[in-house]
Amino acid sequence: AVHPHRSQTVFALAQGLRWSRDGGQTWEAVDLQRDGSAIACDPAASFVITGRAVYTVSDTAVAFAHETGLPDGVRAVAVDPGYSRWVYAGTEDSVYLSQDGGRTWLAFVAAEWRGRNLGALALAADGASLYVGNGRGIYVSGDRGASWTPVASFGNAPTNAQGTTDSDIAHRVTSLAFGGGGSLVAGTEEGGVFRTVSAGRWSASNAGLAGPVSK
Repeated sequence: AVHPHRSQTVFALAQGLRWSRDGGQTWEAVDLQRDGSAIACDPAASFVITGRAVYTVSDTAVAFAHETGLPDGVRAVAVDPGYSRWVYAGTEDSVYLSQDGGRTWLAFVAAEWRGRNLGALALAADGASLYVGNGRGIYVSGDRGASWTPVASFGNAPTNAQGTTDSDIAHRVTSLAFGGGGSLVAGTEEGGVFRTVSAGRWSASNAGLAGPVSK
């Protein structure tokens, strides 16, 4: 995760939380006791959050603030760009919302994609739309997780003997991000990278890309 105001300040999870103040040339350990698999920086630059804990950020230091209390297996976190106390976290089959900077959480479980391996979260620039990527494609919520609408499915394959489909495996969404012009970019496990080109239309963007997209 990159600091929103200082591009040379970067946060990473590598057997714990580490940070760099020189663009990744050197790294300092922050917390080696609490590892995680997801990280996000507050747009107001006051804190950084992992699936395990929240840390305060200043120009010269990063300090442990409190644990999140979330279950193990957090796969994605996102901070609302308009209300930095509002934080979202995603596990395999649930989305959690915190309205107090990651101290307490409310869980949303969507029947449409329960158990379909949530892999990514992304918030629109205005914070009004929350996108989830999983084994069925991409869903969007305009009411902070209360209801969901499918917006993309990469691949349509019949169900196999194991109860999954080829698209669940080859086109599982593992990462989501907003690119230039507000386009949504999705990385998939075996299908490569896709990006929106117009409302409801997606285009593959795989030139020079080899192998599955993990994040």
